[in-house]
Amino acid sequence: MIVGILPCKLAVNKIIKRRHSILLDKFMNSKEIIYRKNVDIICKNNIFFYTILNVDEYKHFLPYVTDSEITYKCDECFNADLQIENIFFKEKYKSIIKYKYPTTIMVSSHDTSLFYHLITEWDIKDKQNYINVNFYINFKVSSIHNIFI
Repeated sequence: MIVGILPCKLAVNKIIKRRHSILLDKFMNSKEIIYRKNVDIICKNNIFFYTILNVDEYKHFLPYVTDSEITYKCDECFNADLQIENIFFKEKYKSIIKYKYPTTIMVSSHDTSLFYHLITEWDIKDKQNYINVNFYINFKVSSIHNIFI
C-alpha cells in the first residue's frame, strides 16, 4: 500500500460519536498495547523525518495533544514535555527522543502518572520515489483511576 503525503496539507478524519471505543476498552483492562505498521509513503525522507521531530508543533496537528514543547536539545536527542487531553483526562508527561538522521527515531516515556511506559519507534528507509516506514508503538496505562482524576 502506498500513501501520499502533501507537506503542507493535513487530512482530518470525521469525528464519530460513540459511547466508548475499542481503545478505551483496552485501557480499562489495563493491558499493554502493542501496534506495528509497515507502510510505503510517497514523501521525501527529510520532510517526513523532520515532521516527526517537530515536537513543538504537535499541538497544532496531532489529535489530543494540547501542548508540546522541546525542553532540552543535544546532538541526536532531546527532551520534550507533552500534554494530552480529552473529555476524560488532561495529563502532562515527559518524553526522551533519540534519533539518527535519516533512518531512526525512538521515543520513550516511563513511570508517568499516565503511562507505566510509552515507547514509539520509527524506522525509515529510502526507496525509489517513496519511503518505507516501519512504525511501532508499545504502551501501558498506569491506572484507569489516574486517567479519570
